[in-house]
Amino acid sequence: MVRAEAESPILATLMAIPWKSIGKLFAAALVLVFLWANVLWVIERRRGLDLGKGYLAAIGNEMWNTTLIIATGEHGERRDPGTLRRIVIACIWLMGIVLITQLTATVTSSQTVQRLRSTITGPGDLPGKTVATVPGTVAADYLAILHLPFVEVANAAAAIDLLMHDKVQAIVFDAPTLQYWAATSGNGSLQVVGPVFRPEKYGIVVALGSPLRKRINEALLGVYQDGTYEQIHDKWFKTQR
Repeated sequence: MVRAEAESPILATLMAIPWKSIGKLFAAALVLVFLWANVLWVIERRRGLDLGKGYLAAIGNEMWNTTLIIATGEHGERRDPGTLRRIVIACIWLMGIVLITQLTATVTSSQTVQRLRSTITGPGDLPGKTVATVPGTVAADYLAILHLPFVEVANAAAAIDLLMHDKVQAIVFDAPTLQYWAATSGNGSLQVVGPVFRPEKYGIVVALGSPLRKRINEALLGVYQDGTYEQIHDKWFKTQR
């Protein structure tokens, strides 16, 4: 469990945009538009159309026409544009679709990754971090196996207090307990992150041959089947991210 980082949605969105990748994409698009503009210019010259004064003026005009083709899929003279010109216009339009699709995919994927990104997402991120747990527990044994030092705490209140005051960066403990703490403490400023990295089973112990075993199992099956379990879980446990 870690502290939920408070950040401005607008700032987070801007920070998540892959400006470098977008810059490269726009540079490639500019080069392609320039090349297609030259193709259109050659076609227009062969048709004897007046394209303005000089090469630069003509290419500038054709680059604008290429941009219009990408945006609209067509460019003037519907009645008699010529077969070659039609093919070129279709190719430019298809290139525009590919460029726009690539831009959308780049921005969308980066936004998704940014939202999923966290400083601590699993055991691999714990080295070098200040971690707290209760000594003598499965969590403490697991950290010892990984040779990760931890701050010892006696109870949940002490662990949460350390985390809320930035004296530790994470709490490692039983997932259901952490989910309960996150749901009932910290006013939404706590969150459980990462997967369950060491599954353990919980059980209810009764005497061997006790009739309570069957009654308990039937009661558990009942709350699963009628949806009571989900209601209790949603109320008291905060799902990890």
